[in-house]
Amino acid sequence: MVHFEIYRDLCRKMNTLLFKEKKCFSAIKIEECGKDKKKVSKLTKNLMKGNSNVNLPNLTSAELLADKFSNYFMRKITLIGNNIISDTPNAICNISMDADIMFSETMLEMFRPTSDVEVKEIIIKSPNKSCSLDQLPTWRLKKFVDHLLSLITAIINRSMDESVTPLCLK
Repeated sequence: MVHFEIYRDLCRKMNTLLFKEKKCFSAIKIEECGKDKKKVSKLTKNLMKGNSNVNLPNLTSAELLADKFSNYFMRKITLIGNNIISDTPNAICNISMDADIMFSETMLEMFRPTSDVEVKEIIIKSPNKSCSLDQLPTWRLKKFVDHLLSLITAIINRSMDESVTPLCLK
């Protein structure tokens, strides 16, 4: 029994060291990619290719799986919305409006904030095509537009008002 405990202790130490090295290696590789999304995507595929088996949840019905998936994303969307939209309509709180390039032309003298109706109309009329690097494909945005609409409108209005597109939203 003593040998088994020594073995398990060594396994834990080895796994900890491996995890730290993998994390460090991945961080260095990601940093080397810079802001090039294509390189990051390619790197991610290469780093994840080790296990080609798809691990799906073990549920008895497709309906339960779909409900679980839907609930997960609805909670996530609500959490994001709660963290961004403050009590004041069309005000965004937790997004830094710092920009990598400051707008140097003539600022808008008069700006009429857009409305949820205008934004929804533009989103619905947009073509469904999207890039594989898009974190939110257009077809999915259209599907959840009613849940995201006030958030998107608030971001647009603040961005136009301050003449800045936040780095985190580019």
